[in-house]
Amino acid sequence: MITLGIIGVVAALTMPALISNHQKKVYVTQLKKSVNTLTNGFKLMLADAGVDSLEDTNLFINNGSSTLKTINANELKKYFNIVKLDDNFANYQLKSISGGIVYAHNVYGGSDSTKCIMLTFEDGTDACLIPNSNSEIAVSSLIDVNGTNRLPNVLGADVFGAYFDYHGMLYFDSYTSNYAPATLNSSCYSGSSQCCLKSVVNNNWEITYY
Repeated sequence: MITLGIIGVVAALTMPALISNHQKKVYVTQLKKSVNTLTNGFKLMLADAGVDSLEDTNLFINNGSSTLKTINANELKKYFNIVKLDDNFANYQLKSISGGIVYAHNVYGGSDSTKCIMLTFEDGTDACLIPNSNSEIAVSSLIDVNGTNRLPNVLGADVFGAYFDYHGMLYFDSYTSNYAPATLNSSCYSGSSQCCLKSVVNNNWEITYY
């Protein structure tokens, strides 16, 4: 009986950590798959159009100014195997690891929420795509690896921010790229979605900040 009691105590102490570590691996595996899916789709667009920049494909609809462009939903359907597409998506509520409430439109700023298109893939992943007027960044995205309808909906746990440049490749701002590991982790903890992804990539696709 004593032995069984000891085993029970050890199991109670170690199981939560084992479950947490397993969940992190599941999230990161799906994250890496989602990033590859988006990258490959953008590469196909470029190849079919015979151009080097996403700006020269049919991905964007220009409404008279580079700051007013929207993403072409019909073009997404050609290159991504999606089961649902929502082009009126604004009020996706998230949390940071520290517990603060964040809205998707606040991650990227103000009216960008009205330009977000949410793709739902067959595996249940959701990716919110937003056109970006930055000279280096073509598309900003939030990737929810287990879907917006499933918890925890926490930046850095199951939700990550990813930028893609005009060549369709994963891109990190210079300030994010130059952050020290401790700064990346601290910023991620406070709700910087891109810092979370950069930390994961830097650590060979592993979550180390919580």
